[in-house]
Amino acid sequence: MDFNGVAKCESLCQFMQESAWHHAEHLGVGYAQLVGKGLMWVLSRLSVTLARAPRWGETVRLRTWMSGRDRLFCYRDFRFVDQDECVLGAATTVWFAVDQRSRRPQRTDSYLSVEPQTNERAGEGRAPAIPAVQVRDHERPCRVGYGDLDTNGHVSNATYVGWLLDGLPLAHHQAAVLRSLEIEYLAEAFGDEALSVVCEEVADSALLHAVIREGEGVALCRARTSWLSASAGT
Repeated sequence: MDFNGVAKCESLCQFMQESAWHHAEHLGVGYAQLVGKGLMWVLSRLSVTLARAPRWGETVRLRTWMSGRDRLFCYRDFRFVDQDECVLGAATTVWFAVDQRSRRPQRTDSYLSVEPQTNERAGEGRAPAIPAVQVRDHERPCRVGYGDLDTNGHVSNATYVGWLLDGLPLAHHQAAVLRSLEIEYLAEAFGDEALSVVCEEVADSALLHAVIREGEGVALCRARTSWLSASAGT
């Protein structure tokens, strides 16, 4: 929870990650099954929209399902609802599997035998590519620590979300409420790396973000967020 008593987007992403993990295991393509084939799942893109964030003490239910597949990518969607079945938020994700050693993407038909049970989507189709940050209106250094790493030995998907939001001044979070986040994962980060989290204000309610490996100038991820004035309520 944050200082307003609502769930952080990073926490929601961790919740989605756990539910995806368990459902993939149920489908026979979870972490253990893929590791046995020398493969691992990689998240390519995440898009989250929030009607409002869950509040402290509120009961929330998360539904996830496999929504599609093609030659290289698998699509998984999520929907959060409250105790009255009102939709709080939704997310779409794009995944692919890579060889653990070569990091080369694998065709879905080489490891996935199940088909989606529904064509239902929790959001719209693929959004336009996220532009690079041109002006560093906000910048914050960070170093990859033990708690940032996942079972694959690289920075976890949800950690990037936390970094991006921590890269904004506290005053921004006091004045605005997150309404949407899109993130493209472009490269891996590993333990003890020195990185920079940068942000550009492109409009009153829209921001561009990136996590940069400064020594090489490589963007590990790019993101776009939209915000609503906190006075409009959560």
